[in-house]
Amino acid sequence: MDIRSIRDEFDYDWALTEIARHFEREPAPGTADAARFDALAALIEAPDAASHHIDA
Repeated sequence: MDIRSIRDEFDYDWALTEIARHFEREPAPGTADAARFDALAALIEAPDAASHHIDA
């Protein structure tokens, strides 16, 4: 599975390009492609969530 950390804008753009393939052809649950989709989604979401952190 080709997954890497998102450290900069290049990595972020790479992850968006990679996950877009899964929107075009939705992976079946429980498959390696579904696991890759989940991993990419988590990587993409993490920096965005960190930049919108709200202190309660």
